[in-house]
Amino acid sequence: MGKIATKTFCNSLKSGAFSGTNLNQCPTKAQIVAAGFEISGNYKDNQLVQEADISYVTWEYSFATTERLTLSASGETKDLIVVSRKYKIVNNESTGEYEELSWNFALQSGTSDFSFTKVDNKTLRIKALKNNTTNSTKKGQCVIKQNESQKTVTTNVTQNAGVLSYRYYLQYSDLVNLYDGKISQNVEITAWKQTQWNGTNYGNPTQTSLTSLSCTLSNSTYASAMVRGNSIDVTRVRKPTSQQILSCTAKAYIADKQYSIIIPVYVS
Repeated sequence: MGKIATKTFCNSLKSGAFSGTNLNQCPTKAQIVAAGFEISGNYKDNQLVQEADISYVTWEYSFATTERLTLSASGETKDLIVVSRKYKIVNNESTGEYEELSWNFALQSGTSDFSFTKVDNKTLRIKALKNNTTNSTKKGQCVIKQNESQKTVTTNVTQNAGVLSYRYYLQYSDLVNLYDGKISQNVEITAWKQTQWNGTNYGNPTQTSLTSLSCTLSNSTYASAMVRGNSIDVTRVRKPTSQQILSCTAKAYIADKQYSIIIPVYVS
């Protein structure tokens, strides 16, 4: 038979389980259970208990996730990994066993800029709802709480400030088609400015000014091209035996940078 447990032994597992002057006394099963211990084996309530059959079980709560999350200015979705567990401790020693625990979340700010979705018990999905078209960062905050322990973690979410840029380009009014009934055609060249936030078009493009328009034909045997203001006159100079497809490269400066565009030229 193993060693019978005393109150002193029980106190070594759980501080303050028993008090009084006679701590060498051996408590009964009923007294040990009432003090918060678990007992294995078949004992009656008035029986004494062996030390090896007494367990003091506690749980150590673990609750963690990322406390700072940054999303791109153009809009992005990221998954926040939540670890919510309690680990079993027996007689003050870890057993390695654990249980997954439920959690929930509450939004504190940023509800118009971010969405928060609990995908499963390990994942909170956070999405920046819009392309950030401002020079300022957008911020949100979410408090995640472990239900059993009431532990909380606050996650601060930031969407980067937007980056403003402009895209410039040229357009031509029409492709060129020259034939017996139309041996000359004028093509207007226009310059355009497109506002972009984070590389994405924002609003409608606006027409802007161009300078130093020039043009070059891929083949001058059948047609000629001449700049006239902000347009190009293309003229058939020789009738081909079969339709020829040429290209006219127009170049012009917009905001001190040269851009180009290729105009199809059909000669027949």
